[in-house]
Amino acid sequence: MSYNPLKLHATKKKKPLCFDEDFFFTMIGTEAGGIDKELSKRLYFGFVKHISKQLTREKMIRLPHLGDFAIRRRKESLLFSGNRQTRTLIEANCIKFYPADRWKAHFNLNGALDV
Repeated sequence: MSYNPLKLHATKKKKPLCFDEDFFFTMIGTEAGGIDKELSKRLYFGFVKHISKQLTREKMIRLPHLGDFAIRRRKESLLFSGNRQTRTLIEANCIKFYPADRWKAHFNLNGALDV
């Protein structure tokens, strides 16, 4: 019989931070100065729709104070597990996010983020 060490981290799994829709749009409305949930929902989906259109048209969008979203072509590559080849990643489009320098500084150094 092989030795299996205790996996203490498996018992203490953290739940990912996922908001339900009502709480998310209420929170956006509160942060935006007290607008109602329906208006914040329309603004949010309009924002997402604009980003999608711009990415399809121009392959890149620069958002002020946030960063850049770009569609890049992922090259074909091999995935290895030890010395064995396991599978091939096919060439595909993927969305990349390049954060603004202010965001990088804030999250890397815990500096002040004044918007």
